[in-house]
Formats: sequence, C-alpha cells, structure tokens
Amino acid sequence: MHIKPLTMYKLFILTVISTLAISCNSGTTPTPEPKDSAVALVKEEAPVNFLYPSTYPSDWTIGDPKNIVKVQELYKIMLSDSNYEAMKPYFADTVTNVLFDNRRVKLSAEEFINNVKQFRKGFKTLDEQFRSYVSLRSDTQNIDMVMLWLKEKGVRQNGKVDSSGYQETWRFNKEGKIDYRSTYVRYDF
Repeated sequence: MHIKPLTMYKLFILTVISTLAISCNSGTTPTPEPKDSAVALVKEEAPVNFLYPSTYPSDWTIGDPKNIVKVQELYKIMLSDSNYEAMKPYFADTVTNVLFDNRRVKLSAEEFINNVKQFRKGFKTLDEQFRSYVSLRSDTQNIDMVMLWLKEKGVRQNGKVDSSGYQETWRFNKEGKIDYRSTYVRYDF
C-alpha cells in the first residue's frame, strides 16, 4: 500500500495530538494548594545589618492607609478653593512647617490653613497629580507619617504656567492630628 506524503503528514499530526491528549488526561488529580498558600510563599530572611545608623526610628512599618486619605482630603479642599474651615479638625493646635527653602515655622492650625488658602489664591488653576504615597508607622516613637510624591501644575494669576515635582512628609501625633509637614521641591521650567 502506498500512502501519499500529505496523508502521511496528517497521520503524524493526528498521532502527536492523540499522544498529547492521552498524556494530559492520565487520571491524576493535581495536589490542592494549602489553604494559606501566602504563608508558604514567605521566605525567612536573615536580619539586615545597616551600614549607617538611622537618626530617626528604623522600625518603620506600613501604617494606616486612612491617613493618606486624610491628607488627600486636605488637597481636595485646597484644589476646590473652598470650605477651608473644614481643614481645622485635621490639625493639632500647633503645626511645624518646614518649607522647600528649609525655613522652619511653627504655626497655629488657623495660620497654617490661612497660608494654604493664600497659596491657592495665587493660582487661576491648580492641579495636583499624586504620583505615589505611603503611610508609615513607628511603634518605638508612637508616630505615623504619610509620604507623598506629587506633580503640581498650575497657572498663576499673572498667567505664568508653573510646574514642579515635590515630596511631602505629613506627621500625625498620637491623637491622629497633623502636627508636622515638610516639603522638598524640584521646579520644572
């Protein structure tokens, strides 16, 4: 019997497919994953010995993400340029503010809010893009911080377009009120 080459090729493909189908359905059942498979993925690591000591606490852990929302709520008020009095419950009686030029000022909550209001009044339009943020907690110091990375774009009252990238730190005291803010700025001209 003579088989045509094309028919031979078809028979070969059919044989390969049949073999694969039989081998894939061998009747074995997969081993079920343990219920807490995330635990199995955690790898024990040796403690890290840092080369330089930290002048601030080194026991940071991820903090309460609700603190990020609190800071974003402050931004929402500022961007809408209204209802500034709604900011007051977020702040401690005194707020230390370290400005981008390293000036350190202590302000009452009312003064801090007024400064925010005056800053916003300097712009026709203002947009804050939250690039990244993290909430941190130090148990040894009993403090919580929020770190933000933002891109700010605005049009000043004189029509000048302004753009900057900056990083801010917001500290919450043990009562959950903001008592410290610092910022680092890079201007994009």
